[in-house]
Amino acid sequence: MDVKGKTKDNPKARMDIKEYCRRKELWLQELQNGKIIKPKASFPFTLDEKHEIIEWVKNLRMLEGYALNLGKRADMNEEKLMGMKSHDCHVFMETLIPITFSHLPERIWKPIIEISIFLKDLCSGKLLESSLNRMEKNILVTTAMLEKIFPCGFFDVMEHLSIHLVQEAHLGGPVQTRWIKIGSSKQTIKQRGRIEESFVQGDVDGIGQTIEYYGIIQEIIEVRYSSWPKKKIVLFQCEWFDPSHRGTKVDHQHNIIEVKHNRKYTSYDPFIIAQNIKQVYYASYPLRRDKAD
Repeated sequence: MDVKGKTKDNPKARMDIKEYCRRKELWLQELQNGKIIKPKASFPFTLDEKHEIIEWVKNLRMLEGYALNLGKRADMNEEKLMGMKSHDCHVFMETLIPITFSHLPERIWKPIIEISIFLKDLCSGKLLESSLNRMEKNILVTTAMLEKIFPCGFFDVMEHLSIHLVQEAHLGGPVQTRWIKIGSSKQTIKQRGRIEESFVQGDVDGIGQTIEYYGIIQEIIEVRYSSWPKKKIVLFQCEWFDPSHRGTKVDHQHNIIEVKHNRKYTSYDPFIIAQNIKQVYYASYPLRRDKAD
């Protein structure tokens, strides 16, 4: 983001690159008039890109009780994220980074998204010994890939801490029992009326193949039965998106699901029992015009 006073891509870092690395394209250059310029690297955002990303974060509407106030952390005047809580940082690192930086070249985007997946897996409620062993090997490779991209000054204790987090998980178990702060609840959350997004797994043509349906809840219906004992069920009337590969694309490697909102499910089957769905949220790509729909 190249935030003034925070960026690690400064003249001193470029001088270190000249001393310790062979990336001549990042060396400081001296012009004939004696002025020293810093060549543009491949990883910083342009001013227009920064503005679009901050505006995108500001307009995000996350789930209530999850990260509803994340948009308030976006400062359009300073063009940076300010006042982010620990939970906001976790949400951004684990879920939004793959979307935010998807326009970057693959050699830069891939290790960044692998860091995001690593943190999401590490913070899950259930950890398998085999998964930890795999994560311990992968994080070493990912860190090495990042060191080939960013300046030497970018890396300090915090950047290399991720290598030791897996070792801590081996000894202490899931992070939920360790990364906590004892306190008391001081606030209550009121339900705000808004359209909710939904997701459900279903059976295709009754042949046992499982497919995921994504949609938007249009109406909530409560059905009451007058017979004794009195019973009631809650139905959601949804507008479903096309579940085929033309409307829904799943990237299993990077845990990204792309849904084209302009492609609808043609069959009339809008109702579903409330217990059978999961709540999700949709976020557009901030800088990819080819993914605008």
